[in-house]
Amino acid sequence: MDQLLRHGLHLSDSAVRRAKYIPDGITLDGIPVFTNAVAQEGQTLSVQVGDPALSHTIVPMEGPLS
Repeated sequence: MDQLLRHGLHLSDSAVRRAKYIPDGITLDGIPVFTNAVAQEGQTLSVQVGDPALSHTIVPMEGPLS
């Protein structure tokens, strides 16, 4: 998970650190996980990034992640 967040999604160390301390900040198939979790193909990863107070202005979009 840590490699996917930092290298696959290009999140900064501070962004990953912030997500770790937000309730449900990092989830895999809707279940909260630690950064040492291992994702499998077909699973859905969700990461809370940015300012939660502004999240109501961001519209989620589906898309492929290779």
